Amino acid sequence: MWKVYKSQIPETQTVQQYIREHTDFLQVRDIKPELDVQNNMLEISGLQFDWEALGDSIEESFWRYGSGNEKGYRFVSHDNPTGQPTESTSYTCLSIVHNPKHIENLPQNYSTLGTRMMKGDRYYRGGKRHENDTAVMPEILKDSYYDSWSFTEVTEAANNGALKDLSNECLNRSLIRGRIGKIDSKPVDRNHGECHIADGWHKDEHLLENTRIMIPLITSNNFCLQIKDNPKDYKFELGNAYVMDTHIPHRVIPLDENAREYRIHIIYGTNPWFDYNKEEDSWTSNEFYGKMHPFDMIAAGYYFKQPINTRII
Repeated sequence: MWKVYKSQIPETQTVQQYIREHTDFLQVRDIKPELDVQNNMLEISGLQFDWEALGDSIEESFWRYGSGNEKGYRFVSHDNPTGQPTESTSYTCLSIVHNPKHIENLPQNYSTLGTRMMKGDRYYRGGKRHENDTAVMPEILKDSYYDSWSFTEVTEAANNGALKDLSNECLNRSLIRGRIGKIDSKPVDRNHGECHIADGWHKDEHLLENTRIMIPLITSNNFCLQIKDNPKDYKFELGNAYVMDTHIPHRVIPLDENAREYRIHIIYGTNPWFDYNKEEDSWTSNEFYGKMHPFDMIAAGYYFKQPINTRII
């Protein structure tokens, strides 16, 4: 068993960097799943929530905690330090969790959305033109935007109304950096080709460092998710949750750019192999560490607090 206290981590490292360096995490994280999802999607059904109430609550969150005009925030950058969207901004977000010790002291409802130290042509993993661009990291990383595992407290936006039950009573795993995303229709290049970030393509952390649970709360058949080297257009259904390896380039696009529609999904970032203790401000490896892949954990019923069904789509 591994146990790491935040207090022992130097300011030059994130929690996950420290764990990579001081445990055998890198040796065990490439475990192969028994459930052969590959670059497809795992659909989770059977969740029992009041989906209409959740839709109302998520709309209210954008109204109460967003930037105005029922929008959330753009990603914070050196060029846009408060994340304010423009009239033409089609994708805005709210944070699900925040870090009270955030070194930039960003307001909680957009605290996971970028950093003022990053220029507008960069994002979490690197540049905005090529999928293999690498990030330019600041010197102080502890409690920064890049310190994904230090975002652990649920925000006002994700606790609003019926969302409180979803954010606190849905999952058995500790929450880490995630967001609520609202996307409007806009023109995009539908060709897969090279995955330009300007056309919505992006990839996230290694699946074993952040397993993202995607739950549609307001959706439309006009929107689909695409995965690199996968010809399918995935349309999410209300009442289900979805999981994929988000370390593979992917994007969400509208099928009809002229349709006046939008969709709102909540994307919970979760830690599959380490559990957070708030009182100790520590992370401890759990019984699944190095033994069970997150896809298998989900299918076996170890991820959700309710009985579920799963299938690969």
